[in-house]
Amino acid sequence: MKLFMIFLFFSFSLFPQEIIKEEKESLFEKEEIEGVSKHTEKPEDAPAFVYIINEDMIKRYNFKTLDEVIRFAVPGFSINNDRLYSYVSSRGLFLFDDYNTKLLLLLNGHILNEPWNNFAALGREMLIPLELVQRIEIIYGPSALLYGGYAFYGIINVITKSPEKNENNLYLNYGSFDTKEIIFSKSSKKNNFSLFYSLGYYSSRGEDLKLPIYELPDGSLWGGKQEGTDKERAPFFYFYSKYKDFTFQGRLGYRNKNYANAWYETKYGSKNNYVIDKENFLEISYKKSISANSEFNFKIFSNYYSFYEHDEYEDEEVYPGEEGYFYILPANNITYGFETRFSYFFKRHYLTFGFEGRAYKVNQGYYLAHLNEEKDEETEVKITSHHKFKLLYLQDE
Repeated sequence: MKLFMIFLFFSFSLFPQEIIKEEKESLFEKEEIEGVSKHTEKPEDAPAFVYIINEDMIKRYNFKTLDEVIRFAVPGFSINNDRLYSYVSSRGLFLFDDYNTKLLLLLNGHILNEPWNNFAALGREMLIPLELVQRIEIIYGPSALLYGGYAFYGIINVITKSPEKNENNLYLNYGSFDTKEIIFSKSSKKNNFSLFYSLGYYSSRGEDLKLPIYELPDGSLWGGKQEGTDKERAPFFYFYSKYKDFTFQGRLGYRNKNYANAWYETKYGSKNNYVIDKENFLEISYKKSISANSEFNFKIFSNYYSFYEHDEYEDEEVYPGEEGYFYILPANNITYGFETRFSYFFKRHYLTFGFEGRAYKVNQGYYLAHLNEEKDEETEVKITSHHKFKLLYLQDE
């Protein structure tokens, strides 16, 4: 009897391990990654630990945004959310008010971190629904050599679907808090030209909150019931196209989000507290195999990011006779850049020689406004800065 029980124990414990091994080998046979070394390779050949979320997993768990994927499916990472943005931590390290500056976010190899404070958008503000995504590559550990010091936690490279056939798709979603989403996508392919594009709109009334009431040092009260202070709207347009050795991709859109937290002593329960993140980019790249062992890559790109913060304060002393005022913080930046690489493979070495450069222009400031939105010109402060850099590198893998 004991021998029989031992036999059952070992047979059932080994069986699921064989299934896991087969699924792992099947996944690695199908998938290729691009984010580790800036070229296509098998996951087992990459000089880094890589975790892959493929399209089947996204559909199976009904993930809608990248922060949901990180929260529920990526080991070693965790997510915090303050009802405005999602913040990532890695391997137990979380820096408060960091805005994901230690994580590099890529879309088909294009850097999405904006240069104002290197913010990486992980929620709806990323403006790429996961219905358009083929796979997500999570690359653990610093990658400063190829991507700079901002890739401290690691790299997330989001790969969108490629236009392999002619098809149209329409996605309609409805959920709690009057959440509505519509996404249309179209892909077509003819001879050497292929095109994939998508446009959509997301809106949500958000949650009606009832927070505990506290008395502040100045005698005013904070907390209580509030309605309509958690709204979110996010329209977008995205395209990805190929013609022979050229690739084109771009994105337009913005995310408007009210926040109910009453930051920095703003008016509690006000519907006039909100931020707008607008993120656009265009990239043109060229990839050519010179021989069986060599490859040439070149790309140029432009990014535009703008941030607009609108806060309401209750203070009759600033403008006598008025109940309060608005504090407005606008900022925008534009980036131009290029990158060229030559790669040569010989024996067991993959040699890459690269040269890249970028130019930034950042505008930021603030001003006060009356409650009728009339701008107070005397309070306006403007700051403009310019940055440029060029980089030459050689990598042997």
